[in-house]
Amino acid sequence: MSKVTYEGLNDLLQFTHRLGFIPAVKLTGTAEETQAASILEDKSVVFFGKLRTPISELQGQVVGLSRMNVLDGFMRYPDFTPTKNGTISFKKENHPSHGDVVSEVHFESKAGTTGSYRFVGRTTIEEQIRVPEFRGVNWDITYVPTKEDYEDLKYLAGIFAAQEAVFIPEIAGDELVFSIGTQASDRTQIHLNTGDLTVENTLKGNLSWPLDKVLTILAKGMDAECKMFISSAGALKIEIDTGVGLYEYILTAKPV
Repeated sequence: MSKVTYEGLNDLLQFTHRLGFIPAVKLTGTAEETQAASILEDKSVVFFGKLRTPISELQGQVVGLSRMNVLDGFMRYPDFTPTKNGTISFKKENHPSHGDVVSEVHFESKAGTTGSYRFVGRTTIEEQIRVPEFRGVNWDITYVPTKEDYEDLKYLAGIFAAQEAVFIPEIAGDELVFSIGTQASDRTQIHLNTGDLTVENTLKGNLSWPLDKVLTILAKGMDAECKMFISSAGALKIEIDTGVGLYEYILTAKPV
């Protein structure tokens, strides 16, 4: 495995497994890119991703990542990394229906310590992860969150962690406001730094999104290019571009 492939796989783990709520990912390899997709069991979050430099060994392959704590542990083990002269390779097996398929990632240190991570097979992962095609919506709000916005939202959301699990976005004048709580309860309205805000239409309806998942995703995006899109149709998208990969998280709203 080349250093570029190692960095790509590590980047993918950073924005899936290390979020803490994505249990499995389907990888589809092409000559142009390595695509990733997942969907939570309750369908509250749909994930799409791609690595700009494809993992060449996965070209023409469909495999699954599950038990990602094992892969992540091997990837983090210093003696397996390229900088410590560790070697990482992809092993193949012959499948009666799919021919030669990539079946595992093999790790070996300079001293001879080894580790093997098994991919989930194509048939199993395609049954497990059935991501519907996202046909797109009209995004009413486009917003670029800042680190200051994230820290404010994180702190104030933390106050309500035991009482309120969601926030409601709305436009107040020319500002984007995230409201936590209601008129009948303790509440806060967080006015965000909206120097980079585009409002195509006013948001309609009281739609809410989960604070914990949005904050977790935003935390990963603060050191990359991060954008948020909100639609009155009931979708919120967070897009993160690390330079190595492009990741999209589409969250479904729940009416208040």
